[in-house]
Amino acid sequence: MEALAALGLAGNVVQFIHFASGLLSTGSEVYKSASGASEKTFELEKIYERFRELSSSLSNHDTTDGRGPSRGLFATARMPQYLSIHIDALKGLGKESKDLCDQILETLRKVKVQGGRWRRFRSFMAALEAAWDSQKIADLESRLERFQKMISFHFFPIFSEQQSTVLKIVATLKDESSILRVDQHSKLDAISKTLQDLTSKMNGISEQLSTNPSNPVRSTPAEAFSLKAWDAFQQSPSSALTLEQLDMLSTELSKLDLTEKEIAVVAREQVFLRSLHFPSRPVRHDNLPPAHEKTFQWMLDPPEVSEGEHDHQYPQWLKSGNGIFWVSGKPGSGKSTLMKFLADHETTKSLLEKWAGGVKLVIAAHYFWSAGTPMQKSYEGLFQTLIYDVLRVCPMLIPQVCPARWAETNPVRNDDPTQWTTSELLTTLKTLSSHLSLNIRYCFFIDGIDEFDGDHLKLCDILEGLSQSPNIKLCIASRPWNVFVDAFGNHLLQKIYMEDLTRDDIRRYTRSRLTEHKRWNLPLFRADDKQSIIDDISDKAQGVFLWVFLVTKSLRDGLTNGDSIHDLRKRLDSLPVDLERFFKHILEAVDPIYHEKTSAFLSIAVNARQPLHFLFYSMHECEHEDEDYAVKMPVSQLYQDQFNAMQDECRRRVNARCGGLLSIKVGHVEFLHRTVRDFLLTREMSSYISAKTRPGFSANISTLKASLAVLKCSPETISRISVAPGLLEEAMYYANEVLEDSEDVGFELLERLEHLYLPPEWGIPDLRFREALLRAGVEKYIERKLEETLEYFDNLSELPLDIVVKQPKWTARHVRTIRHLLEHGQNPNASKPQSFPQDTSWSSFIQRSCKNEHNDKFQIAIEMGLFSSFLDHGAQKSAAYRSFVHALFFYPLKTPTMCLEVLDQLIVSPKDGMRYGIMLTANSTDRMSYRILLKAIGTELQGLEDRSRSLQKLKFMATIVERVVRTGASLGFYMEYLVPDITRAFPGALGQRISELLMTKADGHEPGSRKRKANDDVAESETKRSGRDLPLNTIAGSTAEDAINLDDEDAVLLNTTAGSTPKNAINLDDKDAVGISVAEAAMALGDLLKRDAHSTPEDAINLEDADASAVAAVMPLGYLLKRDGHRRSTRW
Repeated sequence: MEALAALGLAGNVVQFIHFASGLLSTGSEVYKSASGASEKTFELEKIYERFRELSSSLSNHDTTDGRGPSRGLFATARMPQYLSIHIDALKGLGKESKDLCDQILETLRKVKVQGGRWRRFRSFMAALEAAWDSQKIADLESRLERFQKMISFHFFPIFSEQQSTVLKIVATLKDESSILRVDQHSKLDAISKTLQDLTSKMNGISEQLSTNPSNPVRSTPAEAFSLKAWDAFQQSPSSALTLEQLDMLSTELSKLDLTEKEIAVVAREQVFLRSLHFPSRPVRHDNLPPAHEKTFQWMLDPPEVSEGEHDHQYPQWLKSGNGIFWVSGKPGSGKSTLMKFLADHETTKSLLEKWAGGVKLVIAAHYFWSAGTPMQKSYEGLFQTLIYDVLRVCPMLIPQVCPARWAETNPVRNDDPTQWTTSELLTTLKTLSSHLSLNIRYCFFIDGIDEFDGDHLKLCDILEGLSQSPNIKLCIASRPWNVFVDAFGNHLLQKIYMEDLTRDDIRRYTRSRLTEHKRWNLPLFRADDKQSIIDDISDKAQGVFLWVFLVTKSLRDGLTNGDSIHDLRKRLDSLPVDLERFFKHILEAVDPIYHEKTSAFLSIAVNARQPLHFLFYSMHECEHEDEDYAVKMPVSQLYQDQFNAMQDECRRRVNARCGGLLSIKVGHVEFLHRTVRDFLLTREMSSYISAKTRPGFSANISTLKASLAVLKCSPETISRISVAPGLLEEAMYYANEVLEDSEDVGFELLERLEHLYLPPEWGIPDLRFREALLRAGVEKYIERKLEETLEYFDNLSELPLDIVVKQPKWTARHVRTIRHLLEHGQNPNASKPQSFPQDTSWSSFIQRSCKNEHNDKFQIAIEMGLFSSFLDHGAQKSAAYRSFVHALFFYPLKTPTMCLEVLDQLIVSPKDGMRYGIMLTANSTDRMSYRILLKAIGTELQGLEDRSRSLQKLKFMATIVERVVRTGASLGFYMEYLVPDITRAFPGALGQRISELLMTKADGHEPGSRKRKANDDVAESETKRSGRDLPLNTIAGSTAEDAINLDDEDAVLLNTTAGSTPKNAINLDDKDAVGISVAEAAMALGDLLKRDAHSTPEDAINLEDADASAVAAVMPLGYLLKRDGHRRSTRW
């Protein structure tokens, strides 16, 4: 029993002692008069019921573990050993209190007359005196007094320690709240105050127990549990708690319980928000330079006089507009800096609050970045950022907008949260936008949508869809590409072009940049000459701030070199006006001695999927002297002074060799601007750089070597605590690329990298390396390792297949990795220990491929043959029936023929050799699951009624239904109930053909008799099987009283025998009922227990559809249907 559970038990004991002692003390007068019989009965009965409640709380209190959202959270702290004696004593006291409470209850029962009526007594004591002698009552009073002393002696040390733990947890939550920028400070401050007040009151009670400073209640922890201290405490005249103190203690413990639940909610909110957070989320915003002083003010305070196309109504849009405001402009015109300025400005917030009209306002912002991480240029990154920004300000919304994920969020579990799917994220955003009852308004700032790495037209549709909500408005920025002009360019007063409005800002910025240099202010330079240069720069810039930055940088260099005003003019005139020509001019000015290293730096930067840490470039320098440096380099500690010196040296080298086109920001080497990377990727510049690199140079190999070197010198590798964030994953990305070009080099470097995670003196592999292989899909290395040993991926934190399947995006490498795992013995039906049996790798695959229409995983799985790969290696077909058919109905399909081939593989037994077999399988779970699929077909068809579908799509869906129905008919299932749904869903001949199939005679029987024949056929075949093979065995001697009444079709599934009576009954003994698996029940209970209007036996289980479905998900069928000699029936 941990400390928190002990305090909970103490609270229950205190309530019992307080209630019982109070009754003995006051007598609890209940008798009034002959006419007051109802009142006295009511009072005595209330006392009886209160004792029943106390007895229940004392017996049901969890004293064994730390389960539950709050208890588990506080169980994470290790308690001192000395508390165990106090805790054990409280456990004993709890048992004694329960026994005494039950004795009092039994006594009260005896004072009731026959028939359950209460006898009349003047008081509770009078009732006791009628049943107990004076000695027994005295013993009761003595025991209660002893309980009071024990609770005061053992409670306070536990409380003190637990309060210390709770306060530490609150402090940690405050720190985490600041890191996550969650709006929880007021709540946590209130919790802290409550805890402090509680501690103060408890200390007050402790001090009241004795005025003697040596009182054991106030002794040190080491002395608190000694026998000597307990003896001294019992002799203390004031050691027992008074009724008032008991009352206060009970009240304060109730507050403590509520407070700890509030703390658990805060912790749970933080865990939830961490699932949305990703490391690169704030990076782009933080790295953007702030707007120069007094620039962009025109956006929030436009001129009153209209200037034609220069006019805009941004402030008015903030105050009362809706929809989308579009900021557009040339590359380098300052769009991102403007968006940061607007999103962070107080005026923006004050104007939006007028639009919000008194309701809660939330401002969120996302900055796409094509040179950043995958999350910085994807749907997931956009959606997670917006949802995170909303919910960190309004964490109370989490249970409303994400109920399913909230239910799964556990503040105690240390494992990584399940990754969000695009569908789940979009659904959450739509919930936020559509629920007017939430009473919140949102303004989203989204920068650089042209840097989104996906379908821009689809992105525009999503953004326009969000803007339709009266609660949401969006300010977005992009280059003026046609797709964005078409989507957002029609609202003349809700768009701006940066270059039309920034001339004054550029002039102001130019003057400031030059004035900052002290030589610009020398009296040698005439004012009109200086103004002429400023005006010329403003004219040539054409709204491009980046060009101005580069020009003023060159002029400042000239000032440093002592250039005259004439020299500065010549320098300005020599600089290209076009950005790309300017970039090339910069590179050509680099000292030729650096050209080879310059080209290597630029090649690595362009090839990097995200900005690399400066250590990569520092380590790469060694490659110019020794190509095998990374392999030969020993593992060594990198100290802080070395780190600082390397960063300073790298900054100088990057600047000198790349002319300022690359720079170090927050420890990472980045391009000056996105346009630099775009320029270097052109064919001309690719050839230019390639011509200057050394023969045989490979950016991927150089980066992988640098990864190995960096890991060898990182403190995290030495300490074995953790790997530098993202470093191992980055290495895997480049390893994949190297293996494509040079397998020998790739294998050698990966072997060396794995060796870091397998120290010779330990001999135990650090499995993070192997998990990283799976996440990145390093399939060539994985295949080689599996061929060496099939146990290579044993003992991972997750199933190997699960790790691959759960990746946000599936590449061809991931697909090949899955195949390698299956071919080398990974079981698709396996589940992790201590998880539900149905949580298999196969079910995880189905979840991610068939239940997320907003990603392309379903199409990938079809085209790459993943469904077939899983099924060929034994994946349980029944787990995929409904999800796969749903995906066929509602997802856009590019390869219908391949989809139908997978459908046939799912619903036809490979043993049959027939297109439509007689049976899918002898397994009852498969049969029940298939019947659920047939039921679900009706639901899917109903979903088509209000949808606009092309004839081609309808024909395809009709083909699906026909194949499913044919197989159902071969199984003997009754399906005529589908006819109305099919008729409504499919027009004309499409629906008629399937309906005729459903109504057609089979084997010379009418449709109505087909069921009965199927029943008899199945029953005859199933009774030939042994009892062990049947999930539900019929007992020959069953009677109607034990029957479960089902209609004919249900009876077929549950293997009714001809000998059962009554006709439609299925009779189970205890063994049969218990043998039914939870999985079978969860899939089919709602359908199996279909109500039969003609059921008559008294003990039948008759369920309405709603009732059946309610229990189907949570209760094992074997539990529900269990019979024994003492229980005749169960009825809903």
